[in-house]
Amino acid sequence: MDISASASVAAGNKFCKGAAYYFSDSSNSSKDAKERSTSMRKLIITVILCIIFMMVEVVGGIKANSLAILTDAAHLLSDVAAFAITVILFLGCWMGSNTTAVIWVLLD
Repeated sequence: MDISASASVAAGNKFCKGAAYYFSDSSNSSKDAKERSTSMRKLIITVILCIIFMMVEVVGGIKANSLAILTDAAHLLSDVAAFAITVILFLGCWMGSNTTAVIWVLLD
């Protein structure tokens, strides 16, 4: 697949390490920004709720002397970590490609 750079830019395509991806034009940018903002808000609410549930499970597991509840809290901790990494990368994408690269190196 051989596409010249000028034809690619005119068609609205960009290439990142050989893979084509599409960027939004100015008519979609406000809609995309609103969608990203909504997604970010939902993700942060999810992280907060998971942390609250995790703390309740830890307290309940200790009070009930239940290893199963404590294990579920540990599992929820891994979910919170995954969500937190997603939030960090989401913020990095908003800041630009250099910031995203630095975040990937730090997380690696």
